[in-house]
Amino acid sequence: MSAPDRPVSENELLGRVTSVIRAGKLIALPAEMSVAAKLIAQIVRRSVPAARALVYLHGMIQSPGEAAHPCQG
Repeated sequence: MSAPDRPVSENELLGRVTSVIRAGKLIALPAEMSVAAKLIAQIVRRSVPAARALVYLHGMIQSPGEAAHPCQG
């Protein structure tokens, strides 16, 4: 997306994401995050270089068959 979504209020929220389907695989999301995960999420949310570094590191640890491919559309 070229720009982030606009902020929403609590009244506009309809639910909570509990799982994601990616490449036909169901990925369950934990209900609670650890303190370390919350800290990393806060840093990545506020820093583009930190987000890029995390995506790069994630790509390095994926197996070759799971490598992310950029959108073609």
